[in-house]
Amino acid sequence: MVPRLESADLVARARTAGFDAAAVLSLDALADPSLTLWLRQGYGGSMHYLDAHAAVRAEPRTEFPNFHSALVVAIEYGDAAPAPRDPTVGNLSRYVAADDYHVVIRKRLHGIADAIRADHPGVETRPFVDANPLNEKVAAALGGLGFIGKHTNLIMRGRGSWCFLGMILLGATTDAAPTPEKERCGLCVKCIPACPTAAITAPYVLDARRCISYLTIEWRGLIPHEFRRAIGNRIYGCDDCQEVCPWNRFAHRGPKDPFVPKSVVQGVPLRRWAALGEDGFANTFADSAVGRVGWSTFLRNVLIAVGNSADPGLLDVAVARLVDADPVVRGTAAWAVGEIGAASPPAIAALRTAAACETDAEILEEMRRALDALTSSHASAHP
Repeated sequence: MVPRLESADLVARARTAGFDAAAVLSLDALADPSLTLWLRQGYGGSMHYLDAHAAVRAEPRTEFPNFHSALVVAIEYGDAAPAPRDPTVGNLSRYVAADDYHVVIRKRLHGIADAIRADHPGVETRPFVDANPLNEKVAAALGGLGFIGKHTNLIMRGRGSWCFLGMILLGATTDAAPTPEKERCGLCVKCIPACPTAAITAPYVLDARRCISYLTIEWRGLIPHEFRRAIGNRIYGCDDCQEVCPWNRFAHRGPKDPFVPKSVVQGVPLRRWAALGEDGFANTFADSAVGRVGWSTFLRNVLIAVGNSADPGLLDVAVARLVDADPVVRGTAAWAVGEIGAASPPAIAALRTAAACETDAEILEEMRRALDALTSSHASAHP
């Protein structure tokens, strides 16, 4: 016989664990074929792990036959870290300015799950934070916690979109009968033109391949030329579509621990980020979601920002990385030198020396392209 739990009790447990909101719904309600359609458009880019998720989202019971319900939770991380406007300062998405939310939420979810099993022996539980084949945003919207906005993020009425989500699958039925939240964007489309790379191709449609969060976090190769200048000083993620959302006027301006931003990642100059080194990167982001990208990808992102800084004083930062062990870093450094080294004989000489030693064809093309730009600007400056 399948156990039965009270949804009010589950929501109360979530509140006691420190979550701002929670809802309970049946597993069958989470059936969602939209990921399959989205992937067929090619919007997923290199996130091939989503291919396996698509079938599960369409029919959750194929992967979770012993589960019947889901508890979805939400917690605000606040609007207390506005983006730096100085192009020589690195801009990290505000959600990574504090402790790693994966660790924080996972601990709380496991605490709830342990308590449920203690009070109801035999009930299976499965907590998830991000690494979930099911869609937590869809679950939250179906559970009435908020609605999915045109920028594809969940918006909670009275709280905005600066929030994290988590989920616990339950091997029990419940009395839950949630009312899905209505879509409340109305005629507002502020988020669409706010996207620097036009990644929101239509209301509620995101092409991840164009999204700065994808490009700086998920993508591991050279960032396509068409997006480099639009990235600006963003070195991990992007908040632009949320920053313009009118609903975020309701967000808390003073987040509670553990989501209070840390000074170690705020207002840091690009020069200091570039000088971290692998050990410094690991130490700085030991308790942050940033650590997942690794030093080389982070450095690639910093070099894009260096190239966009328009600061010749950062030329040495880019030149130093022309001989980096990672080819993507070398290629990105070449682009950065080409962007800020105009009319600079040392920059031209450094690129020529690096190109003479380069064995990777793709990176060599980057260096030659940067050289062409520099030599033409140098000739213009010295007729």
